[in-house]
Amino acid sequence: MTSLALGDPPLRRLFGELDYAARAGSERLRQMSESWTALRGASLAPSWEDAQRAGFPAFPWGFAFRAAAGRDYDRLHAGPQAEQLLGGSFAKLGSAPNRRMSVRLRRLFDAVLAAGEPVLARADRAGTKREDLEILVLPVSTAGGAVDAVVGGFAPEPRSQAAAGARRPAALRQARDDAPLVFALGASHDFGLAVAHALGCELSEHEERVFEDGEHKARPLRPVQGRCAIVVHSLHADETQSANDKLCRLLFFIGALKDSGVRRARVIAPYLCYARKDRRTKPNDPVSTRYVAQLFEAMGVDGVSTVEVHNPAAFENAFRVPKVHVGVHEVMLPYLLKAARGERLAVVSPDTGGMKRAEALRLALEEATGEAISKAFMEKQRSQGEVWGDLFAGDVAGRTAVIVDDLISTGGSMARTVAECRKRGAARVLCVAAHGLFIGGASALFASDADRVAVTNSVPLTADLMARHTDRIDVLDVSGAVATAAREAGWLSDLNH
Repeated sequence: MTSLALGDPPLRRLFGELDYAARAGSERLRQMSESWTALRGASLAPSWEDAQRAGFPAFPWGFAFRAAAGRDYDRLHAGPQAEQLLGGSFAKLGSAPNRRMSVRLRRLFDAVLAAGEPVLARADRAGTKREDLEILVLPVSTAGGAVDAVVGGFAPEPRSQAAAGARRPAALRQARDDAPLVFALGASHDFGLAVAHALGCELSEHEERVFEDGEHKARPLRPVQGRCAIVVHSLHADETQSANDKLCRLLFFIGALKDSGVRRARVIAPYLCYARKDRRTKPNDPVSTRYVAQLFEAMGVDGVSTVEVHNPAAFENAFRVPKVHVGVHEVMLPYLLKAARGERLAVVSPDTGGMKRAEALRLALEEATGEAISKAFMEKQRSQGEVWGDLFAGDVAGRTAVIVDDLISTGGSMARTVAECRKRGAARVLCVAAHGLFIGGASALFASDADRVAVTNSVPLTADLMARHTDRIDVLDVSGAVATAAREAGWLSDLNH
């Protein structure tokens, strides 16, 4: 049962089911819903004229009504079968011969116009709770732009669906109802789908809309009350949305879940924005990681997972909710063993701050190969956008240098380190990082002497970037590791308690 039914008990008593998601079992009602969404665009609702041109009420079960005085509705259209369902000819809904159905429809139309959103209801043909009839109601606007009319249709509920549900064993029904709801916002759809499948779940549907003034909304398109939800959203800037845009959308979506009664809401942010600003380096500096954590906590987030954060200790300290940090060594290790098979290796950090990360990878490679792996690091100083530092320490001569970092942004630091490794005799250079932001195409990196560049799919790469550098970029899938970490953290084990 959705928030519509929960918020209006009389409506809940009039219909067997009410759903804002409007996912009809009938193919013709699904097509009507999809056409309405396309016509609506960024406006509150399509016009009645557009709906007519699209042929909305044309089929025999179709209808259209406009709000009239006295809480009644003028008939704009009713197909022959819709008219028969309402008991015969009539001018106003309140005068339809089938009084029970007309009363129920009036209440349903009121709710749809008040919310400005479609609704799918199920009832029997007499208006009781036996669910053998689907009723789709969609808001439209008439002259003046006011949302004051509805279009829609009736359709018999597919018997095959009902029969299949009745035959499904109770254990399977319970397993489906207890499974976590996994949502993936925006550009994180593919990553979220992979995580959901790794968890043994389907990706749940949701709606995202942007209005004419740039404001937006996102809402789940299925009941969430009492359920556990996992929201996947990588908080990186891309061509259409900034990191701020994505953070705001995620917070609002979490708020919508909480308002709709979700039991637990957890976030998987493969790339966590503002994680690099985790300490004060100048007087009055912000500590942005902590502020992001406070925003999450204010919205009631029950757990946060991220991939290869800039500073794991700062991440642990900033968030007071349960944290899950997913390292990428387990996906990098097999890649490196294959890419540098039989070669002597050196693991290089492009700055001193990343030496712990590089050392962890070096030890993992030593354990896997049984051979000694050298290490090196490059000096890097940064202030006001300027980077400098020429010190390089370590042995890379005659070896395959593996330069490892948490992310590649513009690629400038990697390019500096590649040049220094080549200068000091490295036979090959592999650049690996968890997150590939590739700001501005990371032109300096791809103009360097790096042999290969490997990143994970925590940030989706643009088609243009892949097309231009397909012979040098490797993308490693980290979705399985993210799903495993969520399972090991108990994000699934508490669902039945």
